[in-house]
Amino acid sequence: MRLLQKRKLLAVLLLVIFVLIGLHLRIGYSTESSDTIHSQGSRLNAKDVDRYVHIYPMLPLSHLDQNILPSKKNDHSSITKPFNVSVDSLLNGSDLDISIPTLPGLVNYLPHLKDRPELIVPDLRISAGRRNVTFVIGVPSIMRPVDSYIINTLTSLITGMNATERDETLIIVCITEPWNKTYANKIIGDLKQTFPTEISQGLLEVIMPQAGYYPDLNSLKPSLGDSPTRVRWRSKQNLDYAFLMLHAWNRGKYYIQLEDDIQATPGYVTGMKQGILNNFGDWFLLQFSTLGFIGRLFKSTDVPKVLEFLLMFFSSKPCDWLLEDFLRVKVCGHGDKWSLCIHKIKSIARILTPSLFQHEGLHSSFAGNLNKLKDKSFGSDGQKIFINPPLAGVITTLQVYSNHDIYSVYNGDDIFWATFPKEGDIIDFIFDHSIRLTKILIQSGDKNQGDIFKDTTVEILPEKFVIDGDMTRTNRTLSDQENQANINRKNYVPQLKTVNETFHTLGVFDMSGHFTFDVPEKFGRVWILRLCMHSNSQTWVIINKVCLILKSLNT
Repeated sequence: MRLLQKRKLLAVLLLVIFVLIGLHLRIGYSTESSDTIHSQGSRLNAKDVDRYVHIYPMLPLSHLDQNILPSKKNDHSSITKPFNVSVDSLLNGSDLDISIPTLPGLVNYLPHLKDRPELIVPDLRISAGRRNVTFVIGVPSIMRPVDSYIINTLTSLITGMNATERDETLIIVCITEPWNKTYANKIIGDLKQTFPTEISQGLLEVIMPQAGYYPDLNSLKPSLGDSPTRVRWRSKQNLDYAFLMLHAWNRGKYYIQLEDDIQATPGYVTGMKQGILNNFGDWFLLQFSTLGFIGRLFKSTDVPKVLEFLLMFFSSKPCDWLLEDFLRVKVCGHGDKWSLCIHKIKSIARILTPSLFQHEGLHSSFAGNLNKLKDKSFGSDGQKIFINPPLAGVITTLQVYSNHDIYSVYNGDDIFWATFPKEGDIIDFIFDHSIRLTKILIQSGDKNQGDIFKDTTVEILPEKFVIDGDMTRTNRTLSDQENQANINRKNYVPQLKTVNETFHTLGVFDMSGHFTFDVPEKFGRVWILRLCMHSNSQTWVIINKVCLILKSLNT
């Protein structure tokens, strides 16, 4: 009996020793520094990836740490405090955490997660733990009936960056096929084989959701007249995007959404930086492509709002439609005219061209569909889409005819048409921030040169007073309409309460009803562009084009 007890005790001791040895080896393996990675010099091979990065499958529920932990010190202070599911330390001894934004309504949108919050954690993650970068690029990848574009897409993204840009960028690929392990393993193997150095150095990361993250996609209610198959496909796409955003949003300053079948123009990171620098005011979204959800760049602090909206209505509409709905809800007032609403949306969701990303995939992830769409504004030879600078508002004393309001022509969608201008009437374009104008082009009249502006001046209100002789409006009494506009403008932009009252006359419309002017740099930043009528008109007036060119920061 005693011999049996001694044998049992010896067996337990041996088991403990083996476990301790295993833990020691695992911790030593997982905590090698990134300096060791960079010191290798030459490119690594696929086997080296497993040595230097954290590659793990999900553990059973019993092994998960359910505690709510504080965020890391190096998280951005402006970002909503996340809760961290610290599973990495249990899996491989690392301190790499998974930070997820607090979404109180998450279980309302996906109620099957109420009792199983661990399903939000990736089923697989390959990561070197890079964070606090400038750009996080999200690339969801799904199996297609024909062809796979993910390797070409990543090659284009990686080769399109220089060394400095690679150090401030993180690309996260989300493989959205948790049911198809064969496909997932193939893609993971291809990525490790093709991009071993990029993975090991932290530029490229791979995640895959658990199958249980998704609700029952076969029991969704039909909508938009789509077939059940299409409803399932677009609903899953919304959930794919939301999951990727969920695990990427707080890893950098900006988040940009791409797809797995695109081509990037070389230097696109510099292009995004320039786009950010040249866009002042309260923008929400910069669009570096004109197609779908490609090239949508958000401030990281705004991403949780978008992903929650996607989750809230994931089965109702496609992702790009939902984004349009989100923007409409965000800025459009109840009862706003459509042209005003469109202008407000364009003011915060700004299209920047030429586009930096081109759609390349022919075979859609929706079985049987071919997608031949091409962005005509892509590349240096692409068509440039002109967008006037965003306005805080417009003040006009002209009587508008029908629905041809001033926002219609400013947006480039229609004409502005008004009845019989009177002496003292004005149109004030009030910018949402002071801008550096370099050129002004305004065309009035119809195709027969009727309904043009006559005896009408174009004036600007600079941010600071400029001494300019005859161009300074100090020698003429303002009309009642102008005085009232000078009072009302402060309701649009509070800063205008402290701006000087001196407008500067740039010139008058010519005999054909056109005004073109190169604005001197001495005027600096401008708050208001004003059209002022100095006599009664015997005809109506049409504005068919407004084009305001701004000074670029890189010129």
